[in-house]
Order: sequence, then structure tokens, then C-alpha cells
Amino acid sequence: MHLLLVGRGSSDEEAVEDTKRIARLLEQRVNVHVHVCFLAAVHPHFEKKLQAIISGGAHHIVILPYLLFTGLLMKDIKDTVHEFQSKKQKVTVCDYLGGHRNVPHALRDRVLELI
Repeated sequence: MHLLLVGRGSSDEEAVEDTKRIARLLEQRVNVHVHVCFLAAVHPHFEKKLQAIISGGAHHIVILPYLLFTGLLMKDIKDTVHEFQSKKQKVTVCDYLGGHRNVPHALRDRVLELI
């Protein structure tokens, strides 16, 4: 199985590094290689990374959108997956973070930490 962590992307290098750090921590916890890509502003770009994983012969790919809010981003992810998916692969697109019950608690904790 291949896990693809999809970040929004940013011109802020610190934000990009945070996403990569999260991927490394996740990799240690789930004991599977975690690929990282982005939807905008930095490379590797989602579409190209997904294509590379598929071209490498992956049979099961789990896509984990690291997004608090989606706008059109989830639609773009699903449309791209639909373009590349064939009968040879199983591609699972997880829900984005914004809908998880722990997100408001994490945000509150972060605000309190800054205060």
C-alpha cells in the first residue's frame, strides 16, 4: 500500500516543511511509506506524484488530503483520481481534516498556546 499525503501547498517554506514533518511522523506510526505532494505553489504536484506512484506499479493507493477546508480542492483530487484510476489499482480517497471532531479541539489548544 502507498499512502499519499496531499497538502495545499504554499510559498511559505515553513508550511511546506511542516507538511513533510507530519508525513514523517505518520510514516513512523503506520509503518508504511508516506509520499508527500501538494495541490499548488510547490512540487511535487499531486497529479504528477499520483501518476508516478501508479506508473511504479502500485496496486493500492490511499490518498490523505491534509486540508482543513476544501473549496474546490476535494473535487480536484477526486477528478484527478478518476482520470488515472484503472482496474489495476484500488485508490481510496480519505476525507479532509476539517470534518473531524478533533480539529476544533486542536485549533483551540493552538490558540490557547499562543495566548
